[in-house]
This record gives sequence, C-alpha cells and structure tokens, in this order.
Amino acid sequence: MEKKVTLDLMEVTPLSEEGPEEEREGEKGEEKGKTVINRFYLLWVALGIVLFLLVLGVFSLVPFWHGGKEKTVVERAVPLGKGREKVVHKESKTVPGGFPILSLPKKEIFIALPEFIVPLRDSKNRETLALIALSLEVDEANKTYVEENIVYLRNLIYEIIKNEAKEVLLGGKGMSHLKRGLLEGANDYFGKEIIKNLFFDEYLLL
Repeated sequence: MEKKVTLDLMEVTPLSEEGPEEEREGEKGEEKGKTVINRFYLLWVALGIVLFLLVLGVFSLVPFWHGGKEKTVVERAVPLGKGREKVVHKESKTVPGGFPILSLPKKEIFIALPEFIVPLRDSKNRETLALIALSLEVDEANKTYVEENIVYLRNLIYEIIKNEAKEVLLGGKGMSHLKRGLLEGANDYFGKEIIKNLFFDEYLLL
C-alpha cells in the first residue's frame, strides 16, 4: 500500500537585494559625508577666528597712526608789573585708547613737589626770587623709590635752578631749557631714567 507523504513547504524569506558589501559601502559613504561637513564647519570657524583677530589688530594700531601718546604743554605768561612775570603751565594729555587687550597704556604716576622759593640773580647781579612748584612723572613701579628720595631730589632741583640766570628762565625757550636741565640732573642722580617727564605747576618770578 502506498503512503502519501505531504511536504510542508516553509515560507522562505527572500534575501535582501543588497549584500553585506553594499551595506558597508553605504556606511562608508555616510561617514565620508559627515567628515566633509565637519571639515567645512571647522574651516568656517577658523576663518572667523582669523578675521576677529585681524579686526582687533587694526583697532589696536589706529592710535599709533595718529601719533600715539601725545602731551601738550600750554604756556601763558602773566605780567605782574615792575618787570615781574608769572609763567603758567597747563598740561593736557592724550593717551591712545586702542583695544585694551592689545595695547595697554602704562599707568602714569605724578609726584608733586611742594612749592619752594629759589633765589636768582639777573645779568646785572641783581637778586630776585622764583616761586617753583613741580610735578614729576614716573612709572608706577618707581613711585616708592622716588618718594623715598624726594628730599634729595628737591635739593638737587633747587641748586640747578639757583645756578641759572633770570634771563635764561624767561619765556618758553627758557622754560624748555630749564626742564631739560632738571630732567638730566634728576636722572643722573638716580643713575638711570627714572623721571619720565617734569611739569611746572607753578613758576613765578618775583
């Protein structure tokens, strides 16, 4: 007797049209795309930083195109009668702004010398008096050092002015001459350039 055998056919899931190699190639393509995007992004970031630094550099140099730090001394002679003359000096300063990160101006310190009287003589050996008040410009690092020697410095300035003739001290040229002499004498005393500048806050010939 013949037996009938029934075969159950299992459903066979069709294979994907894309094989393993094609899948790997697709993943590599996606990675390359991401890499290109990242590089493009980094390039723009780098360009932005370069442009930012360039702009800062330009702004920091602008003050130097206009001469940088400037100091203007305004002299005004006030006649007092009987040949007496008062020379008033007013200082106006222009410090370059620039960009604070790239151009930091040094902090200016002014040390005032109390007014004092200096005896003078003119070309005819006649005695007169000068009332003097000064301000010394120094760096902040040298402030204490100068203040510790202020008495000796004042005596030195006194002697330098005393040895000048009255005629030499008259007018703007005379004041410029005296200022140079005082600066040289003061810095010679210290042995190096400690006093950056000197200003006459009061100058009165009696």
